[in-house]
Parts: sequence; structure tokens; C-alpha cells
Amino acid sequence: MDKLSTLELLPNEILIECFEYLNAFEIFYSFDQLNYRFNKLIRNIPLYLNFENVRKSIFDQFCMKMKLNPEILAQIYSLKLSNINRCHQIETFLSFFSIDEFLHLRSFTLSSPNKDTVEQLKLMLPLLSELYAFHVFNCKYEEDTILNALPMSKLKILSISRARSLFTLNDKILPIRSLTASTSSFIKLPQIFKYVPMLKYLHIQSVYNDYDLWNNDWNYQAIHLKQLVFDDFTSKFNDLEKFLKQTPNLRNLRIAANNNEDMIDAYRWEDLIKSSLIYLKIFKFRFCCCSSTEGNLIAEKFQQFQTSFWHKEHHWYTGYTLHTQPALIYTTPYISKTYKLRSNTQRYSNKFVNNSHTFDNVIDLWLSYEAIREECSYYFCNITSLTIVCQYGDRVVHNGFLTKEHIQYLKTIINLSNLKHIDFSGDCRIETSRVLFEILQEAPQLSSITIDISQLISFFDDDELCKYLNKMIKKFTVPDTSFCPFKNLNELTKFCQMFSNLEQLTYKTKQSDDIFYILNHLPKLIILTIYVTLAGDSKSSFSRFEDEAKKQNIMFHIEPVFPCEQMLQIWTG
Repeated sequence: MDKLSTLELLPNEILIECFEYLNAFEIFYSFDQLNYRFNKLIRNIPLYLNFENVRKSIFDQFCMKMKLNPEILAQIYSLKLSNINRCHQIETFLSFFSIDEFLHLRSFTLSSPNKDTVEQLKLMLPLLSELYAFHVFNCKYEEDTILNALPMSKLKILSISRARSLFTLNDKILPIRSLTASTSSFIKLPQIFKYVPMLKYLHIQSVYNDYDLWNNDWNYQAIHLKQLVFDDFTSKFNDLEKFLKQTPNLRNLRIAANNNEDMIDAYRWEDLIKSSLIYLKIFKFRFCCCSSTEGNLIAEKFQQFQTSFWHKEHHWYTGYTLHTQPALIYTTPYISKTYKLRSNTQRYSNKFVNNSHTFDNVIDLWLSYEAIREECSYYFCNITSLTIVCQYGDRVVHNGFLTKEHIQYLKTIINLSNLKHIDFSGDCRIETSRVLFEILQEAPQLSSITIDISQLISFFDDDELCKYLNKMIKKFTVPDTSFCPFKNLNELTKFCQMFSNLEQLTYKTKQSDDIFYILNHLPKLIILTIYVTLAGDSKSSFSRFEDEAKKQNIMFHIEPVFPCEQMLQIWTG
């Protein structure tokens, strides 16, 4: 029985549930015109359309498909558009369609919209009467204009770049239940509840302190707030205490604070929780002390969290680490997705608790070359991104070579089977091609690598390694320290042969003459990002590229990075 016949045995209800996991263009590419039943089914279900990580050709094809079949627009319930690495994708999409044509759109996500987009949205957004969730990320232009244009009748979930954008709403009350913001000044936090009084979930990624707190207006209580998350909190405990007293029904609190020893006071936390946060059930924190803090003081503060209030009443357990950089004290399991493991890191935890899953939340690990040793007591089972740096203490060392013995130790520290990206930037060197080959064998999901081109040149003769790299690696990044990584056409040719399946490439150069060669010899490339230093002949070669790209209708975006450096992005595929 073939796969299609097997699928046809499933009832429509199961198929519809399966389709929820697929992008709209994947559904149409796989099932459109297959037979009458599938044709009818896929034209009567909600569709979720995400263009954030898609080839230019697929984007164009599906836009044309919707243009020729406008009834599909009414099926789109979720739409995600991004200008990040996608060269004006949002503006191109809006040249095909007006957002108000998507009559049943309930979730709308925009990443890095430009000024022209904001002006268009001001006219279109008010007509989206079904909108339930709206997300805008990395918005540099008039975010308040977008917020003022949002239809409010059904809006419940909102993500914005700056919380202060809410304060331009002219006393408009939002029915939002969930709010996420990239940044907010602490002085403005209580005023959020003036505009979103029914808020149940608040997540601020970075909270900074910029004004005298005593000038703040604390009249707005968050009586409905159940969950609060601060990823980077820079104010003092007194400030936070005053704010938390405005959230009497809080049940879930997660907070991280850097270089803020003031936060590590178990007795004050216990008093605050008992007096003002009586419904708090989940409390997770990561506090970072200044580098001058002595180990004995941290150990003493750690002991404060070992009382019956923390263990028996709430089952909140803590651990801490010491090294020459700021020390950490944290609840277990560790809440952050990132971690730095240095060679001199010392870890301490409650001996009565199973600590084998302490770092299960960590997916991004910065690892000192010197920390890869047999007696390492750490284990990270879910790492997807690994950066290896040659460092001893706080000092970067040179000529550190990663050997086969290191790989054996590395396997006792990390579950390599989940690894998707590895970074050998800086001074970390790989001893032989066989070492890199063993990593590839142990990490079947690895698809992204950052490594100096000069390291790879010596591996070009290892045919087995080249086959693995060609098969596995889809994203290649040359470290920032490497300028003009390809010294001649022969090196560039070998690189294109070794990585013929590459989809993303990023590097720095002082010349742009090799851009068209790369585009012509990497047939699966989707995103090419080049940082071009403009000096002398490079200026004229860069101008020649612009002229030729326009003739060939290549989608590209140029953005100044420094006075003499431009970032060039090309969206192709």
C-alpha cells in the first residue's frame, strides 16, 4: 500500500489536525491537484503561513498561487513575515496583497518592518476584525503608530519591541491578556497596567532603570497578573519589592539579574513572599554577583536558601557556581537557555536533591577549551548550539588544539546527538581532519558551522570528511576576525565544491568580485550575507555589483554597519 493510499484511509478530522503542523505552501505543494478529496479538503481548512525561513522562489510561487486563487486568502488564519535576512520580504508581500484581504486573520507576526510598512499598516490593520494575536519584533519605526491602528475587539496577545510604545495610546484600554516586550524602563512598569488592566501574563526581556523611582505613579495594581518574567533585571531589590506588592495574585515568577548582589537575600525574599505573594507557587531565579564577591560570602548566601521554607514548604532548591567571572546562584533546574562553562568553574548544589537534570534547559553552551577534561562534573543533554573557545581562566590562550581525546571527554559533557550548530571561532584549532569527522559522526543533526577557512584548507584532501560536510552543512559562517577568507579563485572553487548544498553563507571581505561566482556555484543558496569593507578598489567593485544585481533582478539589501563597512544581504533560492 503506497503512502497516499495510507493517508486516504484517515478521516478528515485526523488529516486536518496533521495539517496544523504544516506551512500553507507545504500543504498545497504536497496535496493540491492530487485528487478531488484533498483538493476540496485543503480549500476548506485554516491555513498557517510562515515566510520567515523560506526560499525566494517558494515565496514568489505561493504569492502567485494566492493571487490567482484569492479564495485562499480567506483561509489564512496565521501570517508571519520577516525582513531579517529576507531583503524587504514584508514590503514585497504588501506589493502583492493588502493585509485587510485576509478576512479571517487571527495571528499576525512582523519582524523588522521598515518605515513604509508602518505607513501601510496604519490603514490596513483597523480592518482585521478577527485579530487575536499580534507580534512585532525589532521595530525601529513608529511602533506606537502600529499599536494605535490595531483593532481591539478580540486582541488578547501582544508582543512589541518597547513597552513605552503603550504609553502613546491616549488612554486607550487594551483587552490584552498576554504581553511580551523586548525592553522597558523600570519606572514605567506599573503604568503598563493602566493600559492593560486585565493582563495575566507579562514578559519583559530587559528591564533597565533610568529615572528616580520616587517620582513614579504606583496607583495601578495588577490584580489579574498570574505570571511574570524578567530576563534581565537591573534595578535593586527595593525597587522590585515595591513593584511586586502591586501583583497580589501572582502565581509564577521568573527573574534573572546580572551583577546585582542585592537580589541574593533569602530572608528578604521569604518576608516578601509571605506578606505580599501568598499565592506564589513557582519561583525561578538566576542571580549574578559582581566579580569581587568572595566565595565564602556566596556560600553563606547559598545557605540562606536551605531552610524549610524553601525546601519543605515550596520545594524550591538552589545551586551556585564560582569562577573568576561573576558568580551565579540559581534555582534548579537552571532557568536560562545559555551557559558559560569556564575551566575554573566550581559548582555547588544541594546534596539531597537529584542534580542530574540541572541544566536540561540549556541549549546554547559557551565552553572553554580547558574545561573539556575527564573530571568535568557537568552534563548538558539538550545543547543545540556549542561555542568552543581557547581560554584559561579569563585569558585567551593561543595554539590550543582540539584532539580526539578532547572529543571523548566532550561526549561525557554534552549529548552531541542534539547539536545543530558548532562554533570554532577565535583561537580554537582542530588538530586533524579526523577530529572534525568524528564530531560530524557523533552529531547527526549538525547543519551549521562557524570556522576559519584556513582551518578547512588543510582538510580539503580528506574525501570522507568533505562528503560529510557537503551532506550535512547547510549554514556556514566565517568568524568576524577573518577578512577576505578566500585568497584566490582556487580556494573559492574548492569551498563551493565542498559545500555545494549550502543554504546560508556569511563572511567578511574587502572585495565583492566573488559574489556572482558564489551565487552561480552554490545552487541551493538562500541567504548570502557579506560584510564589505569599502576602501579603494572595493568601492568601485561594490558599485559594479549593485548595477549588475539590478539588471539580473536579484533581491538584495545594503545597510551601513560602520562608516567604512556595508552589510550586503542577498535573498535567492
